[in-house]
Amino acid sequence: FAGLALAVACLAAQAYELTFTGRVTYTDGSLSGVTVGGTVQGSFKGENPQAFVPFPGFPNIVGYGFDSALMSVSVAGHTIASKGGEISILDNFGGNVEDHFEVFGAPITIDGVNFASGTVSFALASKPGSTGALASAALPSQINLAAFDALTWNQGAVLRNGAQGGAVFGYQILSVNVTAVPEPTSAWLVLAGGLALAAFRRRQAPSLHAAVA
Repeated sequence: FAGLALAVACLAAQAYELTFTGRVTYTDGSLSGVTVGGTVQGSFKGENPQAFVPFPGFPNIVGYGFDSALMSVSVAGHTIASKGGEISILDNFGGNVEDHFEVFGAPITIDGVNFASGTVSFALASKPGSTGALASAALPSQINLAAFDALTWNQGAVLRNGAQGGAVFGYQILSVNVTAVPEPTSAWLVLAGGLALAAFRRRQAPSLHAAVA
């Protein structure tokens, strides 16, 4: 029964979660204490990832929406948060970048103040011909940051809006760690194990009673 409970929990909690760190590369000066070189920490968690192909005929370009998504960034005591978000992936694109992984959240709040047109995001990319950053267009279970070698693309930003001058600050990505990637197949294996364990105990029960008697 413990195995069954664990399996049900796994099946009910399909999520994609990651944490990341960065370094401030630009600031418009509107947030006190935020300076170039300052540390950025952030996280993203999306429940029930749903893949879609935004451009028919290009299966190597995949977007992922979520039933619910939370993205947050903290810097110098300030908190930027979004309750909506998605992830987009390009695998072996063959254009100005080869592999591309982008995390995006909108709208945002900055220290509790709403910005309806605001966004928080970061993107990683590899140079044309450098195909080793991503193995496929599936959500990766780990991120090899060194493989994303298009350094000018490995950046994040917080925007109040998309207008010129709407950037609050920008940051270079220093690390990305995937912290939870439940796989349905793994959950079903746990479920099968739980069922097998329950059946085994039922079969053993009569002999145990006999032994006690």
